[in-house]
Amino acid sequence: MTDWLDLDIERLSKPKHDTRNGVDISFDLSPFDIPEAIRSRFDESDDRIVIEFKYLDDSEEESNELSTPDMSILIGKNSGCIYRVSFKRKTKVDSETEKKWLKNTFDLYLSKMHLNKNEDHINIARRALEEKEEELVAVP
Repeated sequence: MTDWLDLDIERLSKPKHDTRNGVDISFDLSPFDIPEAIRSRFDESDDRIVIEFKYLDDSEEESNELSTPDMSILIGKNSGCIYRVSFKRKTKVDSETEKKWLKNTFDLYLSKMHLNKNEDHINIARRALEEKEEELVAVP
């Protein structure tokens, strides 16, 4: 298991801009909705890669776990924050191929889970993964 890797919260929290009726509007997420750290591990018993996200307030008691045979995702029931994503690794490959596979698989499975209402959280999780992909693919 990798140690928790600190994330650049400012980089992850890109505000959204929109113009409505000639007025420029900026939408920012709460700092509690942005992960402060990420880590990964390999679950040998199930042949799964597990990516976990840590938030300022990890005290959310209730969560929903959505799963398919190849992937599961743990989402905060009230916040919509993504706490954990795990998916089966089909074969072991070299680290460069694994980086590409990890990002593509992450994107593919998240899109299959139909989490449209959590689009901001998905984008933040994706950017967090990209930011630390070098350290995260260091799983066996």
